[in-house]
Amino acid sequence: WETKDEARSFTLLGQPLAPDLLGYTLDLTATDPDRIYVSAVRKPGADAVGYLLTSRDHGKTWEETMVPLENGERSLHIGAVDPRDPERVYLRTANNTDKPTRLLVREAADGGTATIRTVHTANAALLGFALSSDGQKVYIGGPRDGLKVASASDFVFEQRSNIEVQCLATHDDGLWACSSERSGFIAGVSKDDGRTFEPVLRFCDIRGPLSCGSGTPTG
Repeated sequence: WETKDEARSFTLLGQPLAPDLLGYTLDLTATDPDRIYVSAVRKPGADAVGYLLTSRDHGKTWEETMVPLENGERSLHIGAVDPRDPERVYLRTANNTDKPTRLLVREAADGGTATIRTVHTANAALLGFALSSDGQKVYIGGPRDGLKVASASDFVFEQRSNIEVQCLATHDDGLWACSSERSGFIAGVSKDDGRTFEPVLRFCDIRGPLSCGSGTPTG
């Protein structure tokens, strides 16, 4: 479904997806306005089978690519689409908190047949993923693995920090992370590519509900 009026109304694109698919994430591409990706599974649970759905005609039709899940992995999530190459999609698997998860890359050279390969296996939950604005650098992390960084050309990951990563995002002002209070913040920003983080928000900074100004509508 698509909205063009800030979610006031939605229009169905094409036919509904297969009823036995459980969708998880959806992403668009910066260089191809008609390309849409959706991650999903069939047989949710311990026997789940992952799928990446690709539409090249703005949701009218879909192509399914099976993504085998391993060692009890239960779901498949899109991390990002390369900002310069619509054929390169980053995927992460999810599992029980203490079980290994993986970072996968879907690629198709010169419009050929798509392939999916594992580029990193984490020790436990891989909750954070971010891509630099030029698509040249990859950031991943989790509560047990800390923060790791690699070039998108070789995926040789370097440990940058031991914070308990729960989410990651890149912005013009640096690399942002959310974490647990044990890392010293629940939201922080790094100006040195993940080596250190400046706390931006802590639980102890939250003082209570905000008061509304006089005359503020409540209904």
